[in-house]
Amino acid sequence: MIRALEGDRQALDKLARRWWPRHYTHACRLLGHSDGAADIVQEAWSQILTGLRKLKDVSRFPAWSYSIVSRGCYDLIRRKQSDRKNETINDDQISERRADHGLKMDMEKALKQLPGEQKAALSLFYVEGLKVSEIAIALEIPTGTVKTRLFHARNNLKTFFKDNEDNTGGNHHE
Repeated sequence: MIRALEGDRQALDKLARRWWPRHYTHACRLLGHSDGAADIVQEAWSQILTGLRKLKDVSRFPAWSYSIVSRGCYDLIRRKQSDRKNETINDDQISERRADHGLKMDMEKALKQLPGEQKAALSLFYVEGLKVSEIAIALEIPTGTVKTRLFHARNNLKTFFKDNEDNTGGNHHE
């Protein structure tokens, strides 16, 4: 990291090879799919390389770099949501979509049901192994908000699986 900060090209390449896949996975998780994730991570890396010299504490790199990727994802989600507001969906379409999903969803599908901010906190904590304080930096929110989002995400998952168990007679695993 220090060599990368000093402009060592090989160190920068090694840094990118180490972190790019993690950032890509994080972007896919936040978006719920891979569409646009590579573009977001590529743009994030442009920002990371540009701002790297401003990073005073190298131990903050993971949280700082994830915050850049997260912002890119949130921007894309906002753009898509504003596009979707122009579409109308009737009750029959909603019922069909729910029926298509079925009641037997695995954890990945359950996570997709969480609001983006809860999904982000949960994935950074459990999948990426960041501490609450690092997640706060990555998502640019107070640590208390991170704890609240983790709490609500866990409760939403419990409710989701309990509801599915209740709706399938307690037999949601085949």
